[in-house]
This record gives sequence, C-alpha cells and structure tokens, in this order.
Amino acid sequence: MAGFKRSKSSPTLLTETLGRSMGTGFLNFTAQKLRVFEIWPQVVGHDDSARTRPVLLYDGKLTVEVPGPAWLERYRYKKQDWLYRLNAELAEQALVEDIIFKIGEF
Repeated sequence: MAGFKRSKSSPTLLTETLGRSMGTGFLNFTAQKLRVFEIWPQVVGHDDSARTRPVLLYDGKLTVEVPGPAWLERYRYKKQDWLYRLNAELAEQALVEDIIFKIGEF
C-alpha cells in the first residue's frame, strides 16, 4: 500500500473522548436529563423524596410515582414549586416543563 502512513501518535483513550463529548451534543443532553434524577431529593426535600420516585423524563414531562391517591393530591399542590426549583437547579438547561404524578409500587 504505497502512500499509506501510519500515525506514530498513541491511541486516544475512550475516557478522554467521552469526557470531551459530555460537554456537547447528545451526551451533554443525556447527562442533563440524568441530573434531574440526581437532584430530585435535594429539590423536594428528605420527607417528600421518601414518598416520590421520578421514573421517566420524556419530552419535557417528568413522570413521578407516589404511593397512593392521597399523596397524588398532596403533590399536585407542590408541583409548581418543584418545577421552579428543578429548573433553577438545572440553570440554562430547563428540561422539565411539567410533572405528571402517578400511583406506583412502594
């Protein structure tokens, strides 16, 4: 194979490539989505985080499971405050437009 030159530089580590990619594009968006689940207990507080479980973030809607109908009603009153606090924590990447509560297994 005439004209083919092999580079003498060492291969790039996958961790370096992923680290650079996390700040841009799809990987950054995914990391921000995961951050919603990470900060949930801090945003809603210890007591409420014990009775809620965020399970899905899709198309700006965060689905959160609660243990029963009474909790469903209680958390509807807190929804706007939680939305504000979530998006404040996420800064410019305000990903959560709505919170949908549903009864789940606890």
